[in-house]
Amino acid sequence: MLDLVRTGSSDMLLEVKGPETREEVHRIVDMVVEAGLDDRVVLQSFDANVLRYAYERAPQIPLGILRGSLDADPVATARSLNATYYNPSGGALATRPSVVEDLNAAGIGVFVWTINSANDWARFAELGVEGVITDRPGAFIGWKSAQEQVVEPEPEPEPEPAPGLLTSLAELELSTGQAQQLFSALGEQDWERLTAVIEKHVADAEMRERLLAEVAELSA
Repeated sequence: MLDLVRTGSSDMLLEVKGPETREEVHRIVDMVVEAGLDDRVVLQSFDANVLRYAYERAPQIPLGILRGSLDADPVATARSLNATYYNPSGGALATRPSVVEDLNAAGIGVFVWTINSANDWARFAELGVEGVITDRPGAFIGWKSAQEQVVEPEPEPEPEPAPGLLTSLAELELSTGQAQQLFSALGEQDWERLTAVIEKHVADAEMRERLLAEVAELSA
């Protein structure tokens, strides 16, 4: 299996069932290291001692703690075991979905198991899990590819300033600094700042009122 990972493009979640002795865990870890897969294998287990033994042997290998129910403080549990991932069951995670945000904020990833329906894949993806463990990998890959191909609607374009306003501003007799203030505010469509600049720097009352009226119309 490690040979397939080494020659392929996918990473691997390697579950060590436990209970295992320290020597047995060290042997498994040594195989991963010798295969050069330290950064492509996540070693996970329900058994906390398996993670402790793995960390003392090869701390560079990412670890994941598997859980059938949520700990009171999943972040603290993961940190106490030097785990990069906290991987609960779907049923457990559904009881307190906010823990995904807490774990992600702490830099701890979440793989949820065992999730086999498209509705649940979408639901847990929305929560922010890094991945799912499923009995239907082919179907999941197809679903994920379809999600990635969904085209997001393009945002509505911002309205362009009226040509009349641009022309009027360009005809004003202003210093370079004043002109920069005007066109910077116009370019950013910062109507409040543009109004303030016009009121301050346009001396001609009739022109000032006309420009302010155009700005008010654009900002409405």
